[in-house]
Amino acid sequence: MRNSTAKEVEIMSEVNHNKVVVIGLDGASFSLIMPWIKEGKLPVLAKLIQQGVWGNLKSTIPYNSAPAWSSFITGKNPGKHGIFDFTYHTEANYDIKFISSLRRRGKSVWKILGEQGKKVCAFNVPITYPPEEVNGCMISGITAPEVNEKIFYPRELFKEIVSKVGMYKIKPFPRDQIRQNRFDNVFDEMDSVLSQHHNVANYLFQKKDWDFF
Repeated sequence: MRNSTAKEVEIMSEVNHNKVVVIGLDGASFSLIMPWIKEGKLPVLAKLIQQGVWGNLKSTIPYNSAPAWSSFITGKNPGKHGIFDFTYHTEANYDIKFISSLRRRGKSVWKILGEQGKKVCAFNVPITYPPEEVNGCMISGITAPEVNEKIFYPRELFKEIVSKVGMYKIKPFPRDQIRQNRFDNVFDEMDSVLSQHHNVANYLFQKKDWDFF
């Protein structure tokens, strides 16, 4: 988990109060967060908890990231949005395929906001490939097959990000390093991808017009 700098916190505090920022930390339960806060490792989250409201929430059934993110996106339970895992069996021959956003039922929160004239920016959210035509911009997260203009909306955003920030990576791919017991390389790659995600998010945050980020 990366700590924000003082400058980034200052930028966040200057954002218009009518704007909303949602930051999803997948798998970061309070059983992890609270001990790290006590150790002084998460000062920004500590401040948010001290000055705001926090509490435990029930997860989806099944408690899996794929249906949980889809419930966040739609406000519906898995039985209504139809996503239960990151993969599914095809009806014809029971082959296993990765889930795409096209299998998700229900209108997304950014689609609803866009229809009300609000500008949105969605970045690196799981199961958002292919990206929707939103009133703003979107970069798909996990389940996107490869990095090219097809995971960006609008598509010209791909060249802009590569030019201004660098090549976008969806996630680390440390399988080969793990097989070779090169665990230092695994953490280096994870840190590199996390830093790159931060740079892309910060660019979108500062350069794009948005009401919901």
